[in-house]
Amino acid sequence: MFKSIRTHALVDEEIKTNEKRSFARSKQKILDAMRKGRVFFSNYYHGDAKGFRFYAEYKGRSFITGDTITMAKGGSVLLKALLPKEAIIKLVHNGTCISEKTAMEASWDAKKPGVYRVECWLNDKGWIFSNHIRIEK
Repeated sequence: MFKSIRTHALVDEEIKTNEKRSFARSKQKILDAMRKGRVFFSNYYHGDAKGFRFYAEYKGRSFITGDTITMAKGGSVLLKALLPKEAIIKLVHNGTCISEKTAMEASWDAKKPGVYRVECWLNDKGWIFSNHIRIEK
């Protein structure tokens, strides 16, 4: 399993591995992303997850996993998932699956506070598991 389970860290600049002096900076970027919850996990055995994204849009701003959004009363947050190939996309709210779609992309209007994440399944097998985006009132 060590060859197939991968942790993907979402960083805001390219990671350079060919320069000795940039190693420390790249290492710090990856550790910061992990500390902030800006990661997702994939089972490479079921497919390459390159291109996967789970994010939210609220009041003209974008948010990624690990972020917290403070939503105004009566508001809603647009959640989006993009996959590199078609799969079953499950939206999970506070640990319970509340929506399931087979597609390469999906979007939902989140009107309730809580933690939201997605799971992607191929042939009844877990492929991609996002970290959460938290919505507060």
